[in-house]
Amino acid sequence: MLKKEITGNITKEKVLQLINKGILPNPKDMDQDYYYCSVDGFGLIVDKMGNVYRFSETSLDFGKFASEQISLVMEIIMKKNNVDDYVNSIAGESAGVNIAVGRQVGILSWNGAPVSTEVGVTTGAGMSVGFRETKRVFNLYY
Repeated sequence: MLKKEITGNITKEKVLQLINKGILPNPKDMDQDYYYCSVDGFGLIVDKMGNVYRFSETSLDFGKFASEQISLVMEIIMKKNNVDDYVNSIAGESAGVNIAVGRQVGILSWNGAPVSTEVGVTTGAGMSVGFRETKRVFNLYY
């Protein structure tokens, strides 16, 4: 379902289509700090300030995980007063641990970066340890 949308060139138009289809939430309506979707180690993140990020991740998995997922992030423990605070907290490198049994819980941080907890629904079960590199590509509003 998502592979075509998040591989190749990510554009504002593609992200707005995912929002209009209800696959991703509208940043203006988000209660959480950001949402992400991933397919086979690649994905995108949309934060509540309208920033869109592209990420790639490598993980060592123990068990069976879904290749496609959409998850929300409960909270990033960070200073978050403006667009730059979000970008500085989300973009960059991170490492983390995920545990999944119907629901997925992950904790990420790296090299002094803020800690974030990710919660999602998955068809997988197991544990993974991974590394993620995230880059901001644009903001939906400018």
